[in-house]
Amino acid sequence: MTTRLLLAAAFALAATQASAECSLKQLATLDVTTIGGRTYVPVTLAGESGLMRLTLTGITSIVSEDFVKRHDLRRDSINQNVFINVGGQDVHQRVSVPLEMGGSKGEVHMGIVPKPLDDEPRSFGLLGLDVLNLFDVELDLGHGKIRLFSRDHCKGQVVYWTRSAPVAVAPLETNGQMSFVVPMQLEGKDIDAVFTTDAEGALDGDIARQDYATGDETSHVFKTLTVDGLGIANARIQIRPASGCNGRSRLRGKPLLTERNPEFERCYGEPELTLGVAELKHLRIFISFEERSLYVTGADAG
Repeated sequence: MTTRLLLAAAFALAATQASAECSLKQLATLDVTTIGGRTYVPVTLAGESGLMRLTLTGITSIVSEDFVKRHDLRRDSINQNVFINVGGQDVHQRVSVPLEMGGSKGEVHMGIVPKPLDDEPRSFGLLGLDVLNLFDVELDLGHGKIRLFSRDHCKGQVVYWTRSAPVAVAPLETNGQMSFVVPMQLEGKDIDAVFTTDAEGALDGDIARQDYATGDETSHVFKTLTVDGLGIANARIQIRPASGCNGRSRLRGKPLLTERNPEFERCYGEPELTLGVAELKHLRIFISFEERSLYVTGADAG
């Protein structure tokens, strides 16, 4: 009997330790502010409190030359073989700067642009995927929150806000620009979507006309937009002018091209579909960069 009790106690202790190791560690909760259709979060950068514009598509976080000079920050050059352009401005230098977001603190690198990227006086610049990728990120835009978590947790144990609601799971795939795309279905047809913090999303014009017969509409109500079977009903999505480069493989002509010798190229111009705050606010999304997976419920799942 004593041996059984000791074994039971040992298993209970091991289960408790495993549970603690698997538990999510929340590092910060950030209140989302929308200004002029752009999404900002509060930060403290180099000891100064302000805002940074959030992007889910920009690879590099950015500050302006004015900010670097104001804080007398040490800078260094970026490898000349690396080409970075943000908002029409080339990035040739970077700076190491102390960043605080909620209870999370650390030193990060940010690119430097000559001029501020927007006219919001409280904004220091752009908060991109290079910083967000240090965490796992919960987008709760329906309630105006973004939460940051440690990437150190057990696989799949991330949806803490519900025990009963349906949870969709999808892989994060990488496009040619190193931002991520999410495989979704628009009215039952497969489509690659890119999440953005723009006010609203948009569908490529060629795809809209060819696959959904939208004609000359500038926006269209789609009956279903889903990820892994869960999603949004009757979403009105803007239709942008065709880019001629929608992310799909296309045939590229070359001299003496024959039927037996086709050449394909992958085009990384505009994404097939972008989803903005207007669409994402209907969902609650956990982005696990560690697992390269996305977990989705309805915004009010509980």
